Amino acid sequence: MVLMKNAPKESDSLAVNFTAEDLKLYPCLCEVLRRRGLPLLAQYTTAETARIFDCDIRVIQERIHSGKWPARDLPKRGRFLSCDLEAFLQTPLPAPGKTEKRQGGQR
Repeated sequence: MVLMKNAPKESDSLAVNFTAEDLKLYPCLCEVLRRRGLPLLAQYTTAETARIFDCDIRVIQERIHSGKWPARDLPKRGRFLSCDLEAFLQTPLPAPGKTEKRQGGQR
């Protein structure tokens, strides 16, 4: 059996507890954090956000730079509040096959 280097253990994910208030305010975020065994924080850095979504930090930076994901300038390098991540998780995905039209009619 091959274990991933940074993968949370099943027992770790069960150890994270959220209050009823947390679950009410951030249901989607709490579920993602619980599955990864991560705590709910007041704010998240770009690196912490990448860890939550199991992606490279560059992916988060590119979304910020392109304007797809608004980021904040918070103390201690914070870029996102819990409500920002919850809003992202609750945003519906575009319908399959739908793409944004580019200017000039080119694809």
